[in-house]
Amino acid sequence: MSNLKKKKKLNWTRLLCLLLAILMVGGMAILGIQLIISGFAADVSYDTTDYTFSSETDGDTYIAVGLMYGTSVTVGFEIKAPYGFVVGKTEITDKVRAFSPLYYLDTTIASATLDSNLYKKSMTYYLTDNPADTVIGGYHIQLSYNGEYGFSYEFLVADVENILGSDSLYPIPAYVDGNMKIRLGNYATEADALAALEAYSALFSEYTLEVAAPSRTAVSIVNPNTDRILFEYDSPDMTDSIGFMAYQGDEFTSYIQTPASNLYDGVMSFVPQYTDTASGVKLINLLELEKYVQGVLPYEISNSWSTEVLRTFAITIRSYALASYCKRYSSYGFDLTNTANDQVYRGMNRVNDAVVDAVESTKGLVTVYDGKICSAYYSSSVGGSTVGSEYVWGSARGYLTSVSTPWERYADYNNGLWHTEVSPTELCTTLRSKGYTELSGAIASIEITTVDDNPDYIYSLTFTDTSGNSVTIKRCDTVRTLLSSYIKSANFTVAQNSLDFSYNKVIDIEVVGATKPTDPSNPSSNPDGNIKGYITDGQVLISNAGIITESGEILISEYPVSYILTSTGRKVIMNSNVLTGVPYDETTPVGYESTDSSEDHSEESTSETVDEPVTTEPVITTTDLGNNSYKITSEFPNVTVITTLETVTETLNASSSGNFIFAGKGWGHGVGISQYGAKDLSDAGATAEQILSIYFSGISIVDRSSLK
Repeated sequence: MSNLKKKKKLNWTRLLCLLLAILMVGGMAILGIQLIISGFAADVSYDTTDYTFSSETDGDTYIAVGLMYGTSVTVGFEIKAPYGFVVGKTEITDKVRAFSPLYYLDTTIASATLDSNLYKKSMTYYLTDNPADTVIGGYHIQLSYNGEYGFSYEFLVADVENILGSDSLYPIPAYVDGNMKIRLGNYATEADALAALEAYSALFSEYTLEVAAPSRTAVSIVNPNTDRILFEYDSPDMTDSIGFMAYQGDEFTSYIQTPASNLYDGVMSFVPQYTDTASGVKLINLLELEKYVQGVLPYEISNSWSTEVLRTFAITIRSYALASYCKRYSSYGFDLTNTANDQVYRGMNRVNDAVVDAVESTKGLVTVYDGKICSAYYSSSVGGSTVGSEYVWGSARGYLTSVSTPWERYADYNNGLWHTEVSPTELCTTLRSKGYTELSGAIASIEITTVDDNPDYIYSLTFTDTSGNSVTIKRCDTVRTLLSSYIKSANFTVAQNSLDFSYNKVIDIEVVGATKPTDPSNPSSNPDGNIKGYITDGQVLISNAGIITESGEILISEYPVSYILTSTGRKVIMNSNVLTGVPYDETTPVGYESTDSSEDHSEESTSETVDEPVTTEPVITTTDLGNNSYKITSEFPNVTVITTLETVTETLNASSSGNFIFAGKGWGHGVGISQYGAKDLSDAGATAEQILSIYFSGISIVDRSSLK
């Protein structure tokens, strides 16, 4: 995005007089006036063309994120930008995502407020019906230009300033139902506005004057330091809204900053909302898809984690966003929230080079199941096993099945193990507060039913009180949310008075079949500068069809499937994007399962980046090593994970007789990928593509552009 170039304002009166004196009378004078006006308008304008975008014309995908909506809205919301703002028309529909610049605001701070009478307390704006308390009035004099010459906001502002002279009123640019207007003053009552209109009407011979009343479809932009109105925007049919983009200066990339000090790319759109419970401005961030992925990645996982786990979640975040596009929140005017209800999104503060590289290296890649982009769900940790979606949300999805994940080092993480004690009376009170009023006394017993194919997760709980009243709660996520004061996942057990709680501690993880070495090193000599790949520690990284052997010799295989000999034996080249004798496409990411790229692998795609669907049906072998230690070998179709672990059992005793003890593993719903489990696999050498194929059954990883 190029920089906006601020033009020098001209003194309209002096320039007009000077040039009229020089020009000939008659036709030349008329022509001169036209040239002066058009030249003046251009000279005080701002070049905002590079801030225009539209999904219809540029082909990009833009995600709309709800930052404030519903009961969270406020009457005024403050934003900052180091070089000012470009304000414009924002469209967010199922078919069009667009921004059209209207005006440049030369201020580093602005508040978007409702168009109404406002009073102010501690730098915060509130609605008021009392004219005596009003700091910013909702009534204005509105001017519509009737002149015969072309005009712009810059022309109108300068013309009105010239007419007003030293008057205390100042011109307020306004965009009303698609038309440019100028407004004057802010009055608490219509009577005050009418009186002002009568006083000023004689000054504006080329304008039509009327009173603009407060509008429930309008937003006012004010400077919170001076309470001066900077711009007003009114879209009566609410098909568009006012948006802000950060003006780009010469020193560094600038973003819009919120009071929480979060920095946001793209457009900040403000939409007026009036309800019985909350009236204020909704805040929606509209930005390009890949920038959104950057803004989520370092808030869902750490930006210091290894490359492959960053790549893993770049793909999952992108997939989830596209699968949610124009779905649940369309009535609110956006696609996703910025919370854990969808994906935690906080903008650009934590985006570092590692995050940018992970997003760029996976650009466009998504998870696909049954020909459609699928929601790649994930949770923090799962305690050694994921759970099928049908047990959690009641709907089975073929790629969201229960998967044993013994390699997850959940016992070493703060959120991996937990236990809570609660009295029978408190537990009854909690259940009654959640609507289970059938219960009337202390809880006497709890019966559990586990998931059919996963005994670690609890599918239902039956609570019985001392009077014999019972209630049953079904589905893992209902159980988890109902008892959220005591449990962090549905992977738990419960008992009264005392509980023997067992969990696993991981000793070692080995990934066999990893397609990328964890620490590659360059060959010692390369006289021709034609390195094509590395061999280290029995692992293979191929960047082309050629291979560097330990002696530095380059070999080119003539066969469609390539093998190399290492110190540990024959190894197949796992990267399906590397076919010997075929030039390597550097836009294709490394790490796919070996397939013939000439074969059509699915109906929805003809891309060579398609990964053959892999079903997560591992062969699991357990070897007893003695002393409560085990080696578990999980053989997936394209990778094998060997985990050495030990089982630890602790006895948890209640502090008071009769109390219940909840003890469990993992944090979250348990469906899809474990964030910490993915980290553990990545640290052991697994690639993003392998990690995804382990956690999601039967998926393909493709470039979204290849989908029909």
